[in-house]
Amino acid sequence: MSYISEFFGMIFNWINGLTNNYGLSIILFTILFRLILSPFDIRSRIGQREYSAKMKKIQPEIDRINQAYKNDPQKARTRIMEIRKQAGIGFMPKGCGMMLLTYPILLAFFAVFRNLAATHLAELSTLTDEAAIADWFNTNSFLWVKNIWQPDVLVNFREVWGLRTLWIIKDINGDILPQASAIQATLQSAFNNGLLASFNSGGQDLPAFAEQVGTGLEAARAFVSSHFASGAAWLGGNGYYIFPILAGVVQVFSLKMTPTQQPVADPQSPDMTAGTGKFMKIFFPALFVYFCLVSSTALAIYWITSSLCMLLLTFVINKVLDARDKKKETTAVEGE
Repeated sequence: MSYISEFFGMIFNWINGLTNNYGLSIILFTILFRLILSPFDIRSRIGQREYSAKMKKIQPEIDRINQAYKNDPQKARTRIMEIRKQAGIGFMPKGCGMMLLTYPILLAFFAVFRNLAATHLAELSTLTDEAAIADWFNTNSFLWVKNIWQPDVLVNFREVWGLRTLWIIKDINGDILPQASAIQATLQSAFNNGLLASFNSGGQDLPAFAEQVGTGLEAARAFVSSHFASGAAWLGGNGYYIFPILAGVVQVFSLKMTPTQQPVADPQSPDMTAGTGKFMKIFFPALFVYFCLVSSTALAIYWITSSLCMLLLTFVINKVLDARDKKKETTAVEGE
């Protein structure tokens, strides 16, 4: 996994050498990444669509079986499996197996961001010249977010009385710079997992360097205080919640555009599957909003860009397949 992460990191750094802005580099790199995975995505989307269409055809028969054997759920399940087998419907859509191949790559991609966050925040802690610190923020800021390695958040909830004890939101804070202990922990974790094995700062090994990170943040914090003054002590001012909200909105549209598979209802609880589907449409967008509130903006930018690429791909696939199906229907009618 570390070799894949290092390979992605090399490509990412090459792109950033052209843009000199990590936010823009993330967008370009993510688009490139989605293009590489597009054959798997296309096959999966086509498989989901075909699966959904087949399930829709046999759903009336499934409803009749559930009604006829409502007092014998086991018999109903056996009959439904026979119907599915006759219709050539498996347990999952075609193409899902191909998508499993992309998960190791996705995990490596997330590791790239963890690596970058650790190294660039550690790099900031070594700077003492104001011009160098200003250049660091120019490279590591994006749009309204001052530091993309921190969340796009305005309010530091840890400083708000009555909220700092709530575990679900106490980690939501708008600090422009993380605590030294957080940088040290991230560096050490990445190093232990082999993600920063080649890291070297001034001839030091990384564990020793991690111990010295704390004192190096003082100049950066002074720069933040003078250039990003927020007014109130409990305002961090790194962002305005825009990227987390966008992540949730994009997820809502993604769920709407994803082909829905017709559920096989349990005779004893026919409404359970439908209720679960409605719950997921609320739960997943909320989950991604929360994830982006407590994670770096870099991950939020990646997720939004990746999701938008998938939405565009789904839209194009649906249009092409709708035109194909319509042509087949027209040909069949003319043949009669």
